[in-house]
Amino acid sequence: MASEAAFLRLLNTEIPDLFKNQVAFPAFLFVLLQFTAMLPSCSGLLATRPHTFGSIAMQFQPVRQTSAILLLALTLMAVSCGDPQGIEVGKDPNVPVSVKPKNPETNSPTNPQENRLAPSDGSGAGSNPNAGGNPSDTPNQPPVAGAPTAPKGATLTVSVNGIRTERGNVCLSLFNSPDGFPDSGDKAILAECFTVVGSSFDIKIEDVPPGTYAIALWHDENRDRKMNYNFLGIPKEGVAFSENGRPRISPPPGPPNFSAIAFEMKSEPRSTSSKMTYLLDFL
Repeated sequence: MASEAAFLRLLNTEIPDLFKNQVAFPAFLFVLLQFTAMLPSCSGLLATRPHTFGSIAMQFQPVRQTSAILLLALTLMAVSCGDPQGIEVGKDPNVPVSVKPKNPETNSPTNPQENRLAPSDGSGAGSNPNAGGNPSDTPNQPPVAGAPTAPKGATLTVSVNGIRTERGNVCLSLFNSPDGFPDSGDKAILAECFTVVGSSFDIKIEDVPPGTYAIALWHDENRDRKMNYNFLGIPKEGVAFSENGRPRISPPPGPPNFSAIAFEMKSEPRSTSSKMTYLLDFL
């Protein structure tokens, strides 16, 4: 049953996507050219030996073999029957998301202010206010003047464009260092998926503190929250980066460096553009 379901998914989803990605078009063109190249020799063979259909079949045998190998290679490069189909619907891109920096916890056991209520008479009661008298007898200390506070963040607008279909989500990861860039969502300070609402739309990120950032996006067409690759390691889904960064095509191929697409955030709002690139379209 699993193999039958995979075969049906191949017929209903993967093969149409193959033609949509323009991967099978070169194979079709190659077969057409081979066929037209064989027509003159076949016409001459029919004129001299009209009943020799076996000879005509022999003429087409190399064409069939070459075409089959080419189609198989292109199909393997473009599709993988094992890709799961997720059902997660992304967030509404019209609703801003927020980046809230992690502030130190004021009530942490390792915080020196935790012992501010300890008795000063040397009774050894520790930090428990109930162990050495009435806690109401000890006044609460006011906040220390001039204590450092987290810088107020600004709004970042990410303009995503070049999306070829409204199917699936666009997933975004915002990084403030090269560590984990571009595919480690655990090390991103923001990782969210948004519903595709057109070939282009804006994503607003609020409360972004000043600093250096880079953004990686991909078009998660099957909603499985991960990038799908073919057997050559080429992304099967669209990718995009901040500052209209593009993947490296020249050896060694891969994503751009963090520094190449990084941008500075200050106290005022800022915007950046990201254009989707579908690498399989270049095959």
